[in-house]
Amino acid sequence: MVRLTDSCGERVKPENDLTKDDLKTRLVGKMDPKKHLEELGKRGIEENIVGALVEMVDKEVSFAADIDGSKPGHVEAMDED
Repeated sequence: MVRLTDSCGERVKPENDLTKDDLKTRLVGKMDPKKHLEELGKRGIEENIVGALVEMVDKEVSFAADIDGSKPGHVEAMDED
């Protein structure tokens, strides 16, 4: 991420000296560090949200199992009549 941030800064510096037409064509076919940085940020946020949700569900399941007195995933044997 640091490398992409540095690339963003270097990419913006020479834009002041270029004409409108040069600005349109100077980055064609090159990697856009801002886009990649945004993508990495989104992916990190999504992973954190999913992780937090999984932890909350696990906590609720274990809490419900503690109240019932059973263990998660434990199946009681059925009595035969």
